Amino acid sequence: MLLHLAQPLHSVMRRMPLRTLLLIFSVAPMVGAAPSLAQEAVLSVRGCGTGCRIETRQLSEPRLMGDGWAKVLERTSLYIVDMKGREEKFFRGQPLPAIEQYWIFAKCNDKWFGTGFKSDGSDAKTESIYDENGNPKSYTAAGNVYDRHQKLCGALKP
Repeated sequence: MLLHLAQPLHSVMRRMPLRTLLLIFSVAPMVGAAPSLAQEAVLSVRGCGTGCRIETRQLSEPRLMGDGWAKVLERTSLYIVDMKGREEKFFRGQPLPAIEQYWIFAKCNDKWFGTGFKSDGSDAKTESIYDENGNPKSYTAAGNVYDRHQKLCGALKP
């Protein structure tokens, strides 16, 4: 059905089949919505021990800072499941999922990684992405810093 712009909307809608109206009103909210960010600069899920997982959502575009560091804003949600696979509602008196928002930083040419709450990195805690034996910190106990570094730096390469 072609819409003529001079026709009032209510008269056009009266003649449309219900299926068409439902489609229009289910798609309409998405038309004006802001595009979501591609989740290319963060690990979507990582482990944090037995029965524990951290889900991550990228909140900004990754960008290079003037000092050679890259950064991206992320929000993490911590989930813990019991021995039967049910999600816990509290952990150590705190409600779950525990949600945090912070910046992650990576020095792509120097192999350093950090996290902080200030976008300029002035409060970031940084560390090498390699352990004392030169192995990548690609394991849960080390916070998967090697993988997170690689993901952020990889998102900036053309």
